[in-house]
Amino acid sequence: MNRYQGTMSPFLLAVLVGVVCPAWAADDVVPLASSGTLAITEVTVNKTEVARYETVEITFRMAGQWQNPFDPEEVRVDAVFTGPEGAQTTVPGFFYQEYRRTVAGGRESYQRSGMPCWKVRFAPPQAGRYTCVLKAKNGERESVAEAPAFVCTTASTGRGFLRISRNNPLYFEFDDGTPFCAVAMDKAIGPVFLYERMYGRFTEAGGNFNRLFLTNGSFNIMERVVAADRPDKGVGKLNLEYCRCVDQVLELGERLGIYHMLTLTNQTNFRTNNGGWDRNVYNVANGGFLQKPGEYFTEKRAQRIFENLLRYVAARWSASTSVFSWDLWNEVSAAEGFNAGTAAQWHQRMARSLRAVDPAKHVIHTNFGNLNSIAEIDGLPEMEVVSTNTYAVKDIAHIGEVWTKRLIEQFRKPYMLTEYGIGHSMGSGGYAAHDPERVMVHNGLWSPLLSGSAGTGMAWDWNWLDDDRFYRYIQAVAQVVKDIPFSRRTWRAVEVQAFQFADAGRPPYYADVLIEGFPGNYAFPPEALARETFTVLENGRLDRQDLLHARLGEPRSWQASAKSFQVRYPVDGQFIVYVPELGGGPKPAPRLTVSVNGNVALERDLMPYGPADQYDARAYYQRYPVDIPAGSHTIRVANTGGGSFVTAFALTNYVRRHGPNLEVRGWQTDDYLLIWLKHPDFNLMYRRMGLASAEQPAGRLTLRDVPDGTWQAQWTDTVEAHPLGQDTVTSKDGLLVLKTPPTAKSVVVRLHRQIRTGGPNQN
Repeated sequence: MNRYQGTMSPFLLAVLVGVVCPAWAADDVVPLASSGTLAITEVTVNKTEVARYETVEITFRMAGQWQNPFDPEEVRVDAVFTGPEGAQTTVPGFFYQEYRRTVAGGRESYQRSGMPCWKVRFAPPQAGRYTCVLKAKNGERESVAEAPAFVCTTASTGRGFLRISRNNPLYFEFDDGTPFCAVAMDKAIGPVFLYERMYGRFTEAGGNFNRLFLTNGSFNIMERVVAADRPDKGVGKLNLEYCRCVDQVLELGERLGIYHMLTLTNQTNFRTNNGGWDRNVYNVANGGFLQKPGEYFTEKRAQRIFENLLRYVAARWSASTSVFSWDLWNEVSAAEGFNAGTAAQWHQRMARSLRAVDPAKHVIHTNFGNLNSIAEIDGLPEMEVVSTNTYAVKDIAHIGEVWTKRLIEQFRKPYMLTEYGIGHSMGSGGYAAHDPERVMVHNGLWSPLLSGSAGTGMAWDWNWLDDDRFYRYIQAVAQVVKDIPFSRRTWRAVEVQAFQFADAGRPPYYADVLIEGFPGNYAFPPEALARETFTVLENGRLDRQDLLHARLGEPRSWQASAKSFQVRYPVDGQFIVYVPELGGGPKPAPRLTVSVNGNVALERDLMPYGPADQYDARAYYQRYPVDIPAGSHTIRVANTGGGSFVTAFALTNYVRRHGPNLEVRGWQTDDYLLIWLKHPDFNLMYRRMGLASAEQPAGRLTLRDVPDGTWQAQWTDTVEAHPLGQDTVTSKDGLLVLKTPPTAKSVVVRLHRQIRTGGPNQN
């Protein structure tokens, strides 16, 4: 019996230790080899009547001469289905083992049940009668058998497979044209019983989208060593008990309406600096044949084995409507030995191979650990979705907006922020202790969505998503986007003409701004190495934020020891250096030095504080203010000591405001507007510094370039997920004025233009 822990840290670096299994017994081993004359027998079908897009499963026994049933060069089965109009579809068959599952004491166990068999799974897309012929090939021998016929009815309410929209290719929709907005999370790893617990609450709140790693933990279908000496495990062989785990989660998704990215390869398994390569089945030390990780992209045998894997996953899971996409890699750019040109060739070959064996033609893409993608790969026509990750930025709302818009403009493909979180290696407690309010989760949900993404951001689950706050945040998003036909419209960013106080007697004032560079998960352009001076613009943004590294350390090729900022304060204020994290060794300590116009204004040794057993350099979170008089200045921030530290900067009294101090983000079309108002202090940095977001008074928000007409407005508190009221407003001459409510954290308004009776309408 193979057993594995049911409570493991889901974060990538933490799961590298893999699944620890006890010694295996002979009755655990799945007999893979076969000897005898090729023959197909005992053919059965699970249903003689099936609804459209539901799975019909054909089961049969087969004998022949082979050692590895996962290698189609040894043995393969293809099922040829003939539909009601004579159209034929070829579906690959797959080798299968049944298991009995036991859940007890926070652990799952799987016991092999019966003997292996072969299966074919198919989701008929049309109503009518279907016949099926099974064709087996084993060496020079071939065998043919007929499967029982079945009828596909029209009784199903199934909408088909989830795809990229034909109407607006930046969004998703079903085969029947129903629009879909991904209300998403990234719960990629974990035993099945955790999905059974979380998915119920997730869907009840309105969630509908997730990602699974078929590379680690309960879904480790091949990459990581389970037991090096087992004849049914290892490179080129599938872990069938873990395949059964994938079955169960997808079946759960079908019942509840959750759609999945299935990630097939993981960079953590191809790195020598984190232990992943030590447990990789391809490693020659584990019985594989690769000396180092980078050979995976070019070694012909490795490529053939991955193509065999593609055939198997398509055979086993293509029929599931819960599968949205095949994600070829997680964070491919972080794999050891990665080369963009070689990896592009690999991706193109594998995408074409997968497309050829997938009868349902699911979406194919890859994923990058760096937020800003790699054009050589995402620019390929075979890559249909852009998917990137980011960690450690504290103001995820700003970063999510900027890079969602940039990547959509660059590639003109759907974009998903598939991972975001507080940082790396945050300790056994996960993220919850660092962000108990889940501020980052909240802001990362809304920012990509209101910037053109095909759905919300997908927060990485490191012990912080299965929480009332998270489900409340999901509920708010789901309520607001419900029935909005994203894929049936052409969307654009809202344009703000003015934002004023509702009380006209309130005077203008100067607000603070937060500036943050990239501490990780970002590929800096080459010019970033030479960029030492930045200009803080009048609106509080940097002239080139994309070149600002957040970490200051001892000079290295990727890291500078100092940065300078050209600023112009309209009134007296402060320049505050935030240090959320220290790095490097303890000796010598980092030393923060801030100079204003060439004169040292502050020097501090950044030393550990508090009890040694409670100190965490990754959660330093200290602030160092410097008074700045009105006028133009050059401010230099440097590490004049050892090690390194992460920075962010606040400039107080810097940006002139005439209304509530709220960030405005929005997306609009001719008959829908979605506008998100967020307090700029409602971010993780300020929360960790103990700074609250003071309630902003009611305001008057004027939008331009809005179609004239009458609009129904619905306001929602996105933190508490409760309605704030409705209003009817009228736009005239392209201008729309909204009365904004007092806001301390975050609200959103959804507007729908009322169409005159008898006039033209959109679906």
